[in-house]
Amino acid sequence: MAWWLAVLVVVGTAAAVWALFDSEARDARERWERDRHQVQRSVEEHRRNIEANLSSAHASYSFKLLNDLHWSSHQVGKHAYTALTDARRSLDVMGEMLVDAKRRRAELRERLRGASKAQREELQAEIDLLNDLRASIFPDKDELKMQRNELLAEVRRLNAQTGELKLAIRDRCGSRGREWYRALEARTEARRKWR
Repeated sequence: MAWWLAVLVVVGTAAAVWALFDSEARDARERWERDRHQVQRSVEEHRRNIEANLSSAHASYSFKLLNDLHWSSHQVGKHAYTALTDARRSLDVMGEMLVDAKRRRAELRERLRGASKAQREELQAEIDLLNDLRASIFPDKDELKMQRNELLAEVRRLNAQTGELKLAIRDRCGSRGREWYRALEARTEARRKWR
């Protein structure tokens, strides 16, 4: 996160770029940095747990065990999507910062044309700061994208396995499993209608 530090020394025009990164976006980035590893481990753990339970193809599955596993998998997925939303928010703001810094740099370059020597030095110093800011944001943005994509891939695998688990409950837990499945599908459909 070198660009966070770089922003602290930026003054003038470049400071306005930092203003784009509002407190909500800073909070989202801090949550992402704080929670990402835990969420990733939890998603991976739940995936392995589902896989282990689905691979033992006994007809006498424990409805309670599988139901609890499905519910906890759903909860882990919700936490993961919250983390992914934080990552998306951070990436959006970083993109806005890059675009705004580029726009401001172009404005400063335009002002350079008719400026006195003293003004030119001041304008060039601000342009240099904007260039440094942009150069420090790009690698951080790339790293964040990679982290987001890794978690997203894990979440997609978890969702696929949770879907398999749902069908296993329906198919292997008798009438109780079929009733649970029908109720779950009804709740899902009701939520879709209210969106």
